Amino acid sequence: LKILRVRLVSGGGVPATVIAAPFVVACGDGALEIVELQRAGRGAQGVEEFRRGFPLAVGTRLS
Repeated sequence: LKILRVRLVSGGGVPATVIAAPFVVACGDGALEIVELQRAGRGAQGVEEFRRGFPLAVGTRLS
């Protein structure tokens, strides 16, 4: 998974944990809203399109 575009947002929590919808991830200091990403062998896609195939609940820990 390649992250292509993000926005810095306020928030906090355990790093690498989804803390808000649609796809906000806690970092060591603050949080990132994932805006656009790309799966291996696929084209770039917005987060809403990604979540239709891979729903991520708040509290999900990314690895």
